[in-house]
Amino acid sequence: MKAVIFDMDGTLVDSGELAIEAARLGVGEYGERHALELLIPSRQRVLSLLGLPSLEYFAGLLPSERRDDAEELRELVGAWEERMLAEGQGRLFAGVEQALAELRRRGWQTALVSNCGRHYFKANIVHLDLARWMDFLACADDGPSKTANVAEALRMLGTNHGAMVGDRLGDIEAGQANGLKTIGVQQGYGTVAELSGADSLIDDFTQLIGSLEALCGPAMNSAVGG
Repeated sequence: MKAVIFDMDGTLVDSGELAIEAARLGVGEYGERHALELLIPSRQRVLSLLGLPSLEYFAGLLPSERRDDAEELRELVGAWEERMLAEGQGRLFAGVEQALAELRRRGWQTALVSNCGRHYFKANIVHLDLARWMDFLACADDGPSKTANVAEALRMLGTNHGAMVGDRLGDIEAGQANGLKTIGVQQGYGTVAELSGADSLIDDFTQLIGSLEALCGPAMNSAVGG
């Protein structure tokens, strides 16, 4: 049996607008707490950071001299993110539910491995009902790196065959480091250059299964693919 391992933000979850608003609110709250007049991060800045390791993301929202406070900002922004998710502001990209359901029907094992922190990860799992499609779940707090968490996913699933699907360079590198085929999702937040090393590129999830099986063969044929 083979596995397909997914990144979350920018791959399954269309989190851009929620992340932008939560970042602006959280940075504003941080500035008030410390009596600082901070530049509120732009839309472009937030989207350029989405998908990076959790503390790296939050450090990038702060001026260089305040980046040691990334954990504090993570708590503030995270509270806004969780509130917004609870209010129903989170959403999956078009076609994701159908593709995941079809993968399960075809016998693929599925895993979700994200660079985000645990509270935000769990909020997405709960409010977007992601666990129903996944055999394994891991976030940044579960291991030292995405590469390590992908390795653990494969170990728990009992396979070395399949693909990694994501929208950032770190996703492609984590898949390659574990001997997986890699599929870059171009509707996410990574650049063209970041995805240039992927084995295949898709515009959206209507193309996922065709791309996946072209690279790896059908789920139950473990002799084919990487």
